[in-house]
Amino acid sequence: MPLIARVLARFYGHANVLPGPYTLGRYGLIVNLIGLTFLVFTSITFNFPTLAPVDKENMNYTSAAIGVIGMISLVE
Repeated sequence: MPLIARVLARFYGHANVLPGPYTLGRYGLIVNLIGLTFLVFTSITFNFPTLAPVDKENMNYTSAAIGVIGMISLVE
């Protein structure tokens, strides 16, 4: 979430850049976009099952766990 918020703020001009002791300068947006792309890719591929055909022993329950966490966060 913080990564996509930072990228969107840079695109819409609402970014308050507070320079610290370490900065990527003009490459910061590029590195953030690469990180966001990797994050989206891994979030999708981690939900795929490891074997086919899928049964209850080899099912990947990541998507079920994320769904439960999402439902709990909506209630709170």
